[in-house]
Amino acid sequence: MSSLTWTSLPRQPKRIDRAVLELVRAVSADNWSPETAADRMREVAAGDPALLRHLKARVARAQLRRSTGLDARAAASLDLALVGTARRDVC
Repeated sequence: MSSLTWTSLPRQPKRIDRAVLELVRAVSADNWSPETAADRMREVAAGDPALLRHLKARVARAQLRRSTGLDARAAASLDLALVGTARRDVC
């Protein structure tokens, strides 16, 4: 008999986990620009501004603890992504 339990099964990454990973990749890129990263994050969010707001809240908490250059890049990128999402909702 197998000793598998629910806790021993590999956990599927949540959507927010995948979005955080994509955000880190976008802001760590050598050719980073806020516009390019914002476009990427809009793709990852697939029209869900709540996901972008959740990411923005995580970045804001990280900045309160210890601000870094990557935090600043992430905040700028997410601000642009949220503005772009809001524009699409209005149109």
